[in-house]
Amino acid sequence: MPLKKEISDFLVCDHDPHPRVPPGDYVLYCSEAKVYCDPGLKAYKCRLRFSDPSSETLPMLSAFINLGSNPKPPGPRSRYYQEWTIANGARPKRKDRMSPNVFLGKFFLVRVGWVHEKQYDGRAHTEHTRYSLVREIKALECSGVKKLPSTEVQKPLSK
Repeated sequence: MPLKKEISDFLVCDHDPHPRVPPGDYVLYCSEAKVYCDPGLKAYKCRLRFSDPSSETLPMLSAFINLGSNPKPPGPRSRYYQEWTIANGARPKRKDRMSPNVFLGKFFLVRVGWVHEKQYDGRAHTEHTRYSLVREIKALECSGVKKLPSTEVQKPLSK
């Protein structure tokens, strides 16, 4: 006889709760950059994940950058463009691919704040559903690992 599953077996939280930290400026390391289509909002998003490797108390925080409903190059007034230029250290040249990988492995000065007062469907967040996220990348602090100069031996020019 098959076992009947209880409704409580399906009501199990399968993810960690969103972190809650005091708002302010932090120097954080970007460890993940991913572009995905949010099915609920029907829009493309870039999710950046930040952490502080030197602190065991500060949880991993996310930044969500809206890329619009159809994938197209971001304009110079968009948040993605502005923060991408900070991570890249320069504006993109014509025909440059603005990959989110430019954020990876770097330390940034970021502004952390609370999620907006209202959810995407217009309902207000309750005290228990509010959480912290990275609201803005302010500056590039350091690029993480430094590359050493090439040790490749140069061949002499032939005559």
